[in-house]
Amino acid sequence: ASGSEHEPTSGASGTGFHSLAAPNLAIMQCPSNPVAVGDYAKNSYVSNNGLCHSTGASGFLGSNPFLQSQDRANGAFNCKYNVPAANLKHANEGPKVRLDDLKDGAGSTMLFSENVQALPWSRAGFIDAADVTLGAPADEDVIFTHESARYVHGMVWHYVDPKFGEAALATFWNTNGTAAPVVPTQVVEFYRINGGGANVSQEIFNLQMTSTNAAQLARPSSAHTDGVNAAMADGGTRFIADSIDYRVYQALLTPRGKSSNVPWPEYVHSDEE
Repeated sequence: ASGSEHEPTSGASGTGFHSLAAPNLAIMQCPSNPVAVGDYAKNSYVSNNGLCHSTGASGFLGSNPFLQSQDRANGAFNCKYNVPAANLKHANEGPKVRLDDLKDGAGSTMLFSENVQALPWSRAGFIDAADVTLGAPADEDVIFTHESARYVHGMVWHYVDPKFGEAALATFWNTNGTAAPVVPTQVVEFYRINGGGANVSQEIFNLQMTSTNAAQLARPSSAHTDGVNAAMADGGTRFIADSIDYRVYQALLTPRGKSSNVPWPEYVHSDEE
């Protein structure tokens, strides 16, 4: 029966998987991470999943923001769950991303980082029992499960810019295939590295990821002072300061920045930054 030790429980807690199916692996946990969600499959790390298709980015990519946000220029990893083509709004899996696609350089492209809100590595988005037991769950349940998985195990960047309100830049924003430039929105504190809120409940170590705040918390965070450790595509590691300019953060997550959907497509970061 659902809720037994052998089957997943319903709800958004993410617990209920048999321990043998979701073991705790030391390699998936940062020793300094004080936040561990769930009893099984504890996880401290997230992957570069590219452009957020909701919240700050919602609506600017046309009728299929999820698919278009997965363009290989926007991030290193994307969804490989192929929704049936009958559901045209959500059909098609993301493209393959190869080393040759990292036009900004492998050493300048982030692949993995820490996240104290990362959910267990066994989670497939915000599942409930009906989504993972035998049967045919509704299309919308499956869609929500696989689309939200990019947040529970990932870091994303948003269509926002530190200079979003400057009138002088009105004609220079990315058009994203539209006739007129698409004006970005403001950088929200939650989107930044180690981002949190203004009150105690929203401090970084008090936050827990839910289906309503997942897109905000899909960013690098850690228990380290002033930044996070990140693994780059060339196999190296770097410490990324949480004071980083958001354009630099976008540049680190986009393998091919000038071909991506970043608001300011001419920006390329330097090693000094």
